[in-house]
Amino acid sequence: MKKLVIALAATAALISGFSSGAQAQEKKKVCFVYVGSRTDGGWTQANELGRQQLLKALGDKIEAPFLETFRKARMPSAPSSAWPVPAAR
Repeated sequence: MKKLVIALAATAALISGFSSGAQAQEKKKVCFVYVGSRTDGGWTQANELGRQQLLKALGDKIEAPFLETFRKARMPSAPSSAWPVPAAR
């Protein structure tokens, strides 16, 4: 479980585009959207642990708010032509 949390934090940092240059860096923003409770004992909790590790590792270089128990009804629906996605040729 700890390896998963570390991997999630490392992946999020890489995707966010952190650089080690001497340039002034603005605070990066990453939002976590959970479909269930942060304490569900499953994938959502693992993502929350990764978010906490990300905040711990990067301190004031990042903002990582979260939205918990995001209901499907609040999600925009995709047009029927968008699914299924055609295979690449």
